[in-house]
Amino acid sequence: SIYVKFPIKSFQESLFENANIIIWTTTPWTLPGNRAIAFSHNIKYQVISFGESYPELNIRKEEKIVFSSALFKSFAEKHGLNSFKIIKEFDGEKLKNTVCEHPFKDLGYKFDVPLFPGEHVTDETGSGFVHIAPSHGIEDFEFGKKFNIEVPMTVDNGGIYYKNIPFFSGTHIFKADKEI
Repeated sequence: SIYVKFPIKSFQESLFENANIIIWTTTPWTLPGNRAIAFSHNIKYQVISFGESYPELNIRKEEKIVFSSALFKSFAEKHGLNSFKIIKEFDGEKLKNTVCEHPFKDLGYKFDVPLFPGEHVTDETGSGFVHIAPSHGIEDFEFGKKFNIEVPMTVDNGGIYYKNIPFFSGTHIFKADKEI
């Protein structure tokens, strides 16, 4: 499993300026198929700023992330994060109309990743956000249909990324995990 930063591109709340949504996934190979992020109206979230860099986590000094309030403490303890400030706690509703960039933008994934409310999002594990890859799994597929999200063809029946998939084309999904 991995945590991944999605840079916030557009937003209604100035609080999200220069911030990143953090998702957690147990299937890193699905990230090339990501087209959205789900959040919950029932979760409290926080914007957190860091007082120092944590290179092993790809976190820079003064960088801002958005994370579930209920899950951040254990995340910080697990990863030895001790130089941070909680800027603000807020309700998930404030995430409405937020759009991120794909984390692989520099590899050719130059499309928007919008946020939508999802009933299946909890704050039991992860970050309070669920990355949505509509071509990988029935729940993501149904979520994608509900919000009219593109369902890209990313992987063939043999587990190989199609030729149209930037950077990972021709690679088996389990061999892509290290690159991802």
